[in-house]
Amino acid sequence: MIITDHFVLLNFPKTGSSFMRAAVKEAYRRRYGGRWREILYRLRLRKRPLFLERMLANAADPLYVRLKGPHGVWRQIPAAYGHLPVVSATRNPLDRYVSRYLFGWWKTHPLERVPLIIERYPHYPDLTFPEYLEMLHLFGVKRRLDGIDTSMELGHHTVQFIQFYFRDPEAVFRRIDDRYIQERRYLEDMVEVRFLRQENLNEDLYRFLLEMGFQPGHLDFLRSGVRVNKTDVRDERHAVENMYTPDMVRSVLERDRLVFELFPAYKQAALRLMNGFGVFLQMGGALELLVI
Repeated sequence: MIITDHFVLLNFPKTGSSFMRAAVKEAYRRRYGGRWREILYRLRLRKRPLFLERMLANAADPLYVRLKGPHGVWRQIPAAYGHLPVVSATRNPLDRYVSRYLFGWWKTHPLERVPLIIERYPHYPDLTFPEYLEMLHLFGVKRRLDGIDTSMELGHHTVQFIQFYFRDPEAVFRRIDDRYIQERRYLEDMVEVRFLRQENLNEDLYRFLLEMGFQPGHLDFLRSGVRVNKTDVRDERHAVENMYTPDMVRSVLERDRLVFELFPAYKQAALRLMNGFGVFLQMGGALELLVI
């Protein structure tokens, strides 16, 4: 996470968080950097701006709890900075699952002890996308829940989302069900977050930093099209459009219903992906017709 005078940036993995960190650093360098400013800071004639990049232990994954990284969760924000606005990025779960698969971090950081994975998938780590998605929910979700039994099946994206942005994730896991989602009770348990859209991240971050007092001259690089990505965006887009089956899309829509309810545009994108199959989706007791 990055803590500044103006906001706290939480880095939800595979949503453009590498780009956001690099862009925020560059914006602060342009606004507060320079030789003369550094002299004034050293002479204590000008207060140095707050800018802390914290590498924190993994608070949400028991298997990698000792692994430090930039993906701190809301509960790890120091109390002294708890009053600051929180900003983060969001992404369609369908896209994000593909991005995680292509990035391949799971090959070098297994979701469970390797012998258990190989028992289920003898050819691991050479998994197809459907196999990866199954493995992610079979091992990854179970590990993150750490013994908590849920009354409904949750997607890995949803579990991680709750761990990032909810005050008491464990309590939410114990009570989440269809009614909890239908009645939107999750809004009472979730902290206030300004979400920037991964699909429009340059422009959203530009507008957000303007609101935080930055001048357009500090931010013109955000409109130059520069991005920081670990996987090729074209490959991800191709995979999203071609690697899902109707049953896989239906499964993601059901498991990650909380996220799709929070971000209706993602649900519409998923329905468009399914368009042409002419089937009904059973979503939490409600039938939704996919129109050709």
